[in-house]
Amino acid sequence: MKICVLVVALCILAPVAIYADDAPQNYDVELLVFRIVRPTATAENWAFERAPDLPATISSIEGEETAAPPTTAAPPTPAPLPEAPAATNEPSFAPLSTAQFKLNSFEETLRKSRSYLPVAHFGWTQPGMPIDHAATFSLQSYLPGFLPDNIVLTGQASLARGRYLHLLLDITYQAPDGQKYVIREQRRMRSVEKHYFDHPYFGVIALITPKT
Repeated sequence: MKICVLVVALCILAPVAIYADDAPQNYDVELLVFRIVRPTATAENWAFERAPDLPATISSIEGEETAAPPTTAAPPTPAPLPEAPAATNEPSFAPLSTAQFKLNSFEETLRKSRSYLPVAHFGWTQPGMPIDHAATFSLQSYLPGFLPDNIVLTGQASLARGRYLHLLLDITYQAPDGQKYVIREQRRMRSVEKHYFDHPYFGVIALITPKT
């Protein structure tokens, strides 16, 4: 009799255990957007392993440092960009509080520099969905209500999970003079890796952290 009861209990609990194993992992997605005060003539890509030490430089993926020299050249005319995918869903992901931020040391370093100015620091928590089910959504509800120097930010994002995490950012930065610049890039990432999305006039540092 006891064996029969045990078998029945296992049959009931097995689907619950399978569902728990298949539940998507939740991640904190944190973005730090900053303006490049002294824009470079060419763009480079950096991936961060630790916070930079020098206020006027940013460490490259190889560990070297690349300064942002001043330029007097007129702003280049942005090349035509392909159409970005439309936001297909407006999920109710929970925004990150300032107490949950892990990029504060980067923000402080940039704020103390003469070459970079933090513009927006924000994030949200979401599940890592399969690539064919990951929604593209607007960032407007996560952006701070006030941005310095009459800067305007708009954009959308998407996070998918396969063998790696795939973060898509499509962010438009409108400068005080009305000029618009766009970062539109999908980056393959690992969790707890800091990545730099690069542009000559503004940048984004991204960090994805799994929830425990």
